[in-house]
Amino acid sequence: MTAFIIAQTKSYVKNLLSEHLPENMFFHNLQHTQDVVMTVSEIAIHEKLSPREQTVVTVAAWLHDTGYCFQYNDHEEASLAIAGTFLRQHQQDAMFVQDVLDCIAATKMPQQPNTQLQKILCDADLAHLASTDYILRATLLRQEWAAILGKQYTDDEWIAGNIEMLRGKPYFTTYGKRFLQIGRAANAAKLAKNL
Repeated sequence: MTAFIIAQTKSYVKNLLSEHLPENMFFHNLQHTQDVVMTVSEIAIHEKLSPREQTVVTVAAWLHDTGYCFQYNDHEEASLAIAGTFLRQHQQDAMFVQDVLDCIAATKMPQQPNTQLQKILCDADLAHLASTDYILRATLLRQEWAAILGKQYTDDEWIAGNIEMLRGKPYFTTYGKRFLQIGRAANAAKLAKNL
């Protein structure tokens, strides 16, 4: 059952994003979702989750940004509606649905996760801050904000904002603190040299 709902969710999200995600979603796209799912899997192994817990957080990872298909601001609200409808249509029990929805809701910035599963999804959602290709990903986000929100930044403003984000609230999980925080600090140091 667990592998089946994950496969159903993956297929649904891939189709939804390919059909409805605006073309100028340079960062919040299928690649970002797949990266989050992959990182959730890594953290789940490290945190020794049960099969049910792994399923909850993996399904939440697939669904967490689906709201971007229909609205940019407060996309989490749309993601919650999409996830709830999808999971109920696929006969998932109320506790499972609520756990998935709580994980998705926790990703709203500023992140304030309460449970281990929420912390895992939040860390996975921001794992790109620790990646070796962080500059590329940040550039894609900058292009997305310019195209969709009309936000324009000077290079110095953009770098300063990124440094602030990188030096902000640390990761929540043991995995995040042990493995991701190092890359995040390294990216902040790299950017600081450019100011």
